[in-house]
Amino acid sequence: MRHPAIRGRWLGAGRWEEQRLAHLAAVASVTGDPVPPTRVRVTAAVLAAQVVVLADWLASQDDFVVGQLEASRPQAGEPDIAGHWARTLTAVPGLLMGAGLGLPQWEATPLS
Repeated sequence: MRHPAIRGRWLGAGRWEEQRLAHLAAVASVTGDPVPPTRVRVTAAVLAAQVVVLADWLASQDDFVVGQLEASRPQAGEPDIAGHWARTLTAVPGLLMGAGLGLPQWEATPLS
């Protein structure tokens, strides 16, 4: 949240900036506001980008989005960000398995 690109509004202004900052604050609140690394190797940055793309694909599936929206409807006042985060973490193993991304299951063969 302290990065010059965010404070300098190079990533957009107006409503886009409001939503971006609200999402960033919500993620920071449920992840404990981790301190970002001072340096990142290129290979680590590429891997992180791939994980983000995969996570976006998994979490953008219609069934998952609808289920999360139904479970996240606030009773009154502010949405329950921590509850949403907990439900998402609970759903991740099922999302991974449903996409065929679980650990491989090796079958016994006559040669093994």
